Amino acid sequence: MIDATIGGLGVSLIALEIDGTGQLWGVGYDNGTLYRIDKANAAITTVGDTGAINTMDLSIDPSGNLYSTVNNVLYQLDPLTGASLGTLTITGTTGSVMGIMHDANGILYATDYIAGAQLYDVNLSTGAATVVGATGFDFPHGGDIESVLIPTTPIPTVPVPTLSAYGLGLTILFLLFLGQRRLRASTRRV
Repeated sequence: MIDATIGGLGVSLIALEIDGTGQLWGVGYDNGTLYRIDKANAAITTVGDTGAINTMDLSIDPSGNLYSTVNNVLYQLDPLTGASLGTLTITGTTGSVMGIMHDANGILYATDYIAGAQLYDVNLSTGAATVVGATGFDFPHGGDIESVLIPTTPIPTVPVPTLSAYGLGLTILFLLFLGQRRLRASTRRV
C-alpha cells in the first residue's frame, strides 16, 4: 500500500465520491458546498451551495447523477452548480441513513447508522427502503459498490441427463455386475 499525502483541502469533508471519469467530488460538512477535488494535488474548485448542511455521504448512479444524503433525505445535486435538483425522504429505516451507494444497474442502497445496521434497497420513486440484509457492522458511515456490470444475458445451463440416459448407465452397470457374478460362479465350479 502506498501512503502519500498530496496536500490539505482546507475544508471539512465527510462525503467523497469518484465519478466514472475519475473526478473526485466532496461536500463540505459544515458549509454544504459541493467541490471538485484534483486528485493529483488536492486543489479544490468550489462548484456551489447544495443547501444541505451536514452531508453524510455521496453516490453517483451509472448515468452520472450525483446524490447526497442528510437525515434520511436524499438530494440530487447539479454537478455544474451544486444546487439541489430535488429531494426524496427515505422511509422504512430503523436509524438515520448515513451511507448511500448505487450499483452498476442504478439500484440505490443505503445503510443506517445504528448498532447491527441493515442494508436497504431504496425505491427512487417513493423513498421506501426495504431491508436487503444485515451489514454485519455497527454504525456504518459511507460505502460504495464496485462498479461491475451484472450480466443481462442468461448464464448458459448444462443439460440435465434424462431418465433414459440414467437408465442406460444403470443397465450397463447391471450387466457388468451380472458378468462379475457369472465369472465368480464359473471359477468356483472348476
